Amino acid sequence: MSNQTPTPTSPSAASALPATAASAAAGVSGAPGLGTGTASGGVALLEVHGLARRYGNTPVFEEVYLSVRRGEVVALLGESGVGKSTLLNCVAGLDTPDAGSVSIAGHDVGALGEHAAALLRRTRLGFVFQAFHVLPHLTVADNIALPLLLQGLRDREEVGHRVRAMLEDVGLPGFGARLPRQLSGGQLQRVAIARALVHRPALILADEPTGNLDPATAARVLDLLVAQARAHDAACLIATHALAASERADRSLWLTPHGVEHLGPGDAARHLLQGQRPQPQ
Repeated sequence: MSNQTPTPTSPSAASALPATAASAAAGVSGAPGLGTGTASGGVALLEVHGLARRYGNTPVFEEVYLSVRRGEVVALLGESGVGKSTLLNCVAGLDTPDAGSVSIAGHDVGALGEHAAALLRRTRLGFVFQAFHVLPHLTVADNIALPLLLQGLRDREEVGHRVRAMLEDVGLPGFGARLPRQLSGGQLQRVAIARALVHRPALILADEPTGNLDPATAARVLDLLVAQARAHDAACLIATHALAASERADRSLWLTPHGVEHLGPGDAARHLLQGQRPQPQ
């Protein structure tokens, strides 16, 4: 098999998604209600106010308040089952909270219509899912190129350059022509990370991004997430059990059923290793 990464083909990749998704991401400049809102300096790009989620009568979490500034990396820690993945889904507008609000670059996610919310996700967000969500019938290169094509980028040379650069960054040079079934779980995880970052999103949401990776590759991926946030002035929220992620983050938070607690130096290591909830300081 050739190690040469082919230039992604716009028609095949774009047609892989439903027409509604492709049309929703056709062009951000003309999208109603989104504008070009930005946050910079000390202003938070992501703001979560009083968020709560329950399933039936069972509460998952409540009274969640947090913010992430541009260029900042925040680690979200917590015991298994406390709702870290659910919180990220609520932030992205993929799940509906029972109370509270989420604001991204000044836009209230809950107040957006379906079209505008989809457009916000495809132009401003990069989401690394635990389940990868890699499309099995597309090549690695076409999977990674999808966010660019859905934004309307049709310069094949530019798309190919961005895809090859991301493959290099995640340690998969020459893998562009392969199909997902030819990759290991760790390699699929890296493809998903490359796809989440290729369009240089303003907000990066990463759900256990190193869960399927060996320590050396995990360190490389975490360094890449931090570097992307710094280079492109993006906000990055990482839900994780990994101490290495907390050590690289600017701040660490501990999610509980009753909100989030801010961790001081050394708290993350102590409580992750002990498997205990941190005590308020």
